Amino acid sequence: MQQFFGDLELDEPDKPNQQEGAAPPESDEDRERRALAIEEQLSEPSLALDFDKKDGVPDEIEVEVKVLDAAQVDKKSGPETVVVIGGLGEDLHVMTPFLRDLALRGKQVVFISMPGYGESSDPKSAWRESANKEGKVESKKDFSDYSNLIAAALKKLRDNSKDFQIRPPAEKYSMVGHSLGGSIAADYAGRNPKNLKSLVLVAPAGYRKETVVSPLRIPPKITWEFILAHFGERMGRFLKGEWDGPAVVKKMWMDNALRRDVLNSFRSKTLKPRIIQRFWEASVVAQGDLFKNIDAAAGQGVKVALVAGKQDMLFPVKDYEPECQKRDHVDFEVMPGANHYSFIDKSDVYAQKITEILKENTNHKNKE
Repeated sequence: MQQFFGDLELDEPDKPNQQEGAAPPESDEDRERRALAIEEQLSEPSLALDFDKKDGVPDEIEVEVKVLDAAQVDKKSGPETVVVIGGLGEDLHVMTPFLRDLALRGKQVVFISMPGYGESSDPKSAWRESANKEGKVESKKDFSDYSNLIAAALKKLRDNSKDFQIRPPAEKYSMVGHSLGGSIAADYAGRNPKNLKSLVLVAPAGYRKETVVSPLRIPPKITWEFILAHFGERMGRFLKGEWDGPAVVKKMWMDNALRRDVLNSFRSKTLKPRIIQRFWEASVVAQGDLFKNIDAAAGQGVKVALVAGKQDMLFPVKDYEPECQKRDHVDFEVMPGANHYSFIDKSDVYAQKITEILKENTNHKNKE
């Protein structure tokens, strides 16, 4: 059986042949039990983790975390953990199809909502600004605070796994990031390479330097391209009779950018923290540090794969190709027929592709 998306197709994995001494393959009953367990986990409230300055973050914040884990795991090796970071506007609701599909493939999936996404609390200005040596307040130019937050969240999950009624995440794990989440994941990998086995970046942002306009910290070029790509791809679905956009758009923008008394926000001529944080995130992406962070991680042994969509209007294949071709340490994959949001729209195809990449990386490491 094959799965299709336009001319995007991917064979479903063959059922493994049982080898002498190997665990028996999963039965239909096993798969059904796993699916039911994951649905039950999705229906339960997310974890709400509290952090403050002692955790290495700039200010107090409550962060939403969801753990899906219904894998059959060798007790000696522990769970195969995959940490997932969503893109701009991609909260738990938007990412759930992908998280579910990845968990169904036997992974322990940890999704961490960044500040001001989903049920994570709105960040204060310390997440965006800091004072320099002269005492002048400047905009931060990297995702180091987000990287510290991810590290602190994983530590808290391990230290309190019994209280949370989860298995502790593996000490070495893989990380997947989409779009803005790819830029954040690359920053984390560059700072914490010893914690990672693999890094998979799906249509990651931040590969080129852009001009940023103050005081709102808006990079005009990438902002305009983002608007065209987002609504262009959604309009394409509408013309094909596949429009399911309103619910997704509402979640991505009303909740994660303009949430919390929107009308009063504009009537009082103030912008609420979530939209301010989205502008700041775009300004960090505009620093163009993606490949610098990739090189730092790969130089410490992290296996890196970059997955681009052939029809991506926002971050086209031609923009990644020159940099990837210079680097033997980046596995560059192109998904035929895929656009920027195929990661969400055809989550099963991407979950299977990423599972294959992680398996290849594990086999490569074992040979080494």
